[in-house]
Amino acid sequence: MGKVESIALRGHADSAEEGEDLVCAGVSTCFLGALNAISDQKQFKMDYSKGNGLVQVIGKPSVHDQLVLEVLKEQLTFVSDNKPLNVKIEKL
Repeated sequence: MGKVESIALRGHADSAEEGEDLVCAGVSTCFLGALNAISDQKQFKMDYSKGNGLVQVIGKPSVHDQLVLEVLKEQLTFVSDNKPLNVKIEKL
């Protein structure tokens, strides 16, 4: 697996009304779970607010923290593969 440098979330999944959207809730849960699992938060820029989020490497993450980002990427890819109309992965 390649190193993940950053993951950003933008907007609402639009699979249901805001507050009822299980796809959006699932993505948010994966993202917030990953942020909480990062052990050395000083190595990252992190932000999350109502469907918009960012986790970006700014230092030297541990093997554990890099693995957390890789797992998050795989989780989001799984959701995108199963709900392609609601979740899109863009690689920059």
